[in-house]
Amino acid sequence: MSNEVGTLVFMEEHNGFQGRLHMSGANGPVMLKPNKSKRGDNSPDFEIAILEDGAWLPRGSAWWKTAPQTGLKYLSFSLTVPKFSKVAYLQSFPLDSEMQPDPEILDHWRILWDGTLHERKRKQANTEKKVTDGDVAYAW
Repeated sequence: MSNEVGTLVFMEEHNGFQGRLHMSGANGPVMLKPNKSKRGDNSPDFEIAILEDGAWLPRGSAWWKTAPQTGLKYLSFSLTVPKFSKVAYLQSFPLDSEMQPDPEILDHWRILWDGTLHERKRKQANTEKKVTDGDVAYAW
């Protein structure tokens, strides 16, 4: 069973999400920016950064997915948790329409996680590189 570990709000003007994570090892503001270097269907749709010690740090990727039974679009995350040197796989779904500020616009999302941390499948890029707010990589 998955637990809610955060929330996201879709920012239409940036075509991305901002929100907050509440996980051990990944706790704080989070940003999902469109992946400008997407090269194909398997490339991530979003880059994920978490604000830590005043700097946005790259922490993973997210992909749009579609649930086969319902056709509902959701996000699938791969999030590096440096404190444990492991990866968490999360999913994000829109809140039910009656819980949205505007029931016609599904822009508020919940982030779910089953609590499992996984070994990294491959060596990832330097995830400790600090990226400042004004840096092109993570500035809107």
